[in-house]
Amino acid sequence: MKYSMEKYRETAEARRSRLKYATSLTTWLVKKYRMTWLTRLLDVGCGEGWYINEFHTHGVAASGVDKSKGRFIVACDIEKKIKARDGYYDYVLCKSVLEHVHDPEKLIADMAKKLNYVGTLITITPDWRYCWRGFYAYIGHVRPLCASAIEQCMERAGLVDVKTEMLRPSRLVLEHPKWRWLIVALAAILPDKIAGQFQFAKNKYLMAIVTGRKPDG
Repeated sequence: MKYSMEKYRETAEARRSRLKYATSLTTWLVKKYRMTWLTRLLDVGCGEGWYINEFHTHGVAASGVDKSKGRFIVACDIEKKIKARDGYYDYVLCKSVLEHVHDPEKLIADMAKKLNYVGTLITITPDWRYCWRGFYAYIGHVRPLCASAIEQCMERAGLVDVKTEMLRPSRLVLEHPKWRWLIVALAAILPDKIAGQFQFAKNKYLMAIVTGRKPDG
């Protein structure tokens, strides 16, 4: 029983940590891309809809697609067909999904079709160059990718202004971007337990945020 309760507490704590990170990342995305109550966003591979709920707190009209149906979530196999309107969304978000599919180029092309004439595709993916040691330690990782490969896929899908920004997944980095280098430096020297309590970026991998938009006209 003691082992089970300890395991439960670890799981509950991990879930709370992921929810807090979702809150920080969503706030960062809303500010960075100047999303408003007029913004229509599709979250592809949205899971339980954590990010959808967070976008709603900012007034963004967010919905999603994934294997299981839920509130604001349409059930579908995104590797076969994304069940969402073509040419409708201002933003399509794909966070931590491309590395789980067998044909990321097809998925990127399908997501590009969902964008309206001013729409932007945002993908957030662990970059293989920085996570190759532990990439296959995560359940479901099937296709390692680096930023340049995702950029090529977006360009082949007809998107323009394709660019990459590297992000260290940490709440403190997201909430205090001006201090990110100090935060990362402190994370490297503090013991894991202390760093974790203060949400320091202990993980060494970097996420590639690759964006591309529909061409004018």
